[in-house]
Amino acid sequence: MILLHYHHNISEHKKYKMNNIIKHIIIASGIVLLVHILLHNDFTTHFLIQFPKYSWLLPYIGSSFMIIATVVLIYFSKHSLFYYGVRMPESFSIGTLFLVSTGVAALLSFVSIIFSLTGYSDSFNTILPFFTITQMILFIVIYGPIAEELFFRGFIQHYLSLLKTTGISFFGIYLSLATLITSILFTVAHWPLVHLVNVYGVAMIFTTSFVCGIITGHYVESTGSLLPPLIVHMIFNIIAILEFFILKTLTA
Repeated sequence: MILLHYHHNISEHKKYKMNNIIKHIIIASGIVLLVHILLHNDFTTHFLIQFPKYSWLLPYIGSSFMIIATVVLIYFSKHSLFYYGVRMPESFSIGTLFLVSTGVAALLSFVSIIFSLTGYSDSFNTILPFFTITQMILFIVIYGPIAEELFFRGFIQHYLSLLKTTGISFFGIYLSLATLITSILFTVAHWPLVHLVNVYGVAMIFTTSFVCGIITGHYVESTGSLLPPLIVHMIFNIIAILEFFILKTLTA
């Protein structure tokens, strides 16, 4: 009877844990969806029509809203900023981070360039043509990554921390379910760019976003800090800008 009762408790515990995990996944997905519905609505369209020369401001407004939403969510979560990765990282190799991020991002950009030159993809035709080089650096390299890393790797991935102990090993690198789900949500969050490109462009944008999410998610879990994933994100965006100018030159 004691043994049966013990197994019953284990079963109940597993059931409770699974229900809790599912609840966290649903809430995390809902938060991402709500934030992006608020960011991308009819107001955005009307603003672009009425004030086209100020269209470059919209991404800043959106990213600022994302930062505010993150701060509010963290405040009500009762955890400290330290818990969400706002701290210096534990020991890691900056050289390895740079080589991996640059190599992977460059490879993806090379594939994108080949697809674009052969007429299959138009992934370079996103928001980049609407920015000056200064605006690209300020938003795409600095402000945008800060906002997205705070929201996705800072809040969302830590909110899914129950899933850290479940995952897969890929070439000896552990990828938790929290990392994988956050990467999927991060990828889906780029859906506003879909209407600007064809199906091959969509595939390239989603693939690059997912891979970037995997690498940044791994680094936030392995170092406990948002700084390494922020650097990774910036490297990916810098290479995306270089890809845009390379394609612009080759197709001129």
